Amino acid sequence: MDWFIKKTLKDFHACTGLVIGGFDHTGNCLDVYCGAKTGGDCRPQWGSAVDEAIKLLQLSEELYATVSYPFAGQVDADTQRKELFFTAVYADPSAPLRGIFAFGPYVKDVSCSEFPFKPETSLPFLTDLLHRIAQTHLDQQHGADRTEAYAYQVQRAVQYIRLNLTRGVSLEETALHLNVNKCYLCQETGMTFSSYVNWLRIEHSRPLLSASSDSILDVALASGFGSHSYFCRVFQRVMGMTPQEYRQSSGSSTRVFI
Repeated sequence: MDWFIKKTLKDFHACTGLVIGGFDHTGNCLDVYCGAKTGGDCRPQWGSAVDEAIKLLQLSEELYATVSYPFAGQVDADTQRKELFFTAVYADPSAPLRGIFAFGPYVKDVSCSEFPFKPETSLPFLTDLLHRIAQTHLDQQHGADRTEAYAYQVQRAVQYIRLNLTRGVSLEETALHLNVNKCYLCQETGMTFSSYVNWLRIEHSRPLLSASSDSILDVALASGFGSHSYFCRVFQRVMGMTPQEYRQSSGSSTRVFI
């Protein structure tokens, strides 16, 4: 697992210029990558901020959580005090117990040149990039078939949920189908069942939004959501933008932060 974390941290930093750390699911730091330029000096700077972001992530049902901290360094008298941002994100959204990544500091003000500039709209793309890098290294570590990486019953549960995404599949039904205790499934995934199902549905909707001209309502129904409004609300909570905004920007996402 150390190899997977180190490779992911290094590659993400190379793409974004952001300091990034890897943590276990309890928040214990496993490794930090700052690059050759900043070395290890970043650790005291963002320790408490990252801790807060991780705690916020674990208390929410979101895929990532962002906190802000005032810049503690010297600023000119005529310069507005800078606000630094830090984001925590699950290393593998389908298995939150696998660990957490946290990156920052970055700023949302393009006029600041001391820290990487990342606008709010780039966060879904940054987290997507991080997940893709992490998945690539997990695939290399565990082989193309990642079934070994998860408990067998959780794999069966995910398969069953995917096959029934377009209807109202429930935790009780899934547990009964697998002949397991429903509490076991929630414990293994580290998320509530409804949050996990909604995440899978959002993942299902993304290629439909990017590669088709279907209406938002048709995409919502095809992904298992019962209404246009609920789909838009969940999508924006998970992705940080509306389905229409995602559709418009998905074709140019790599240009946001590279």
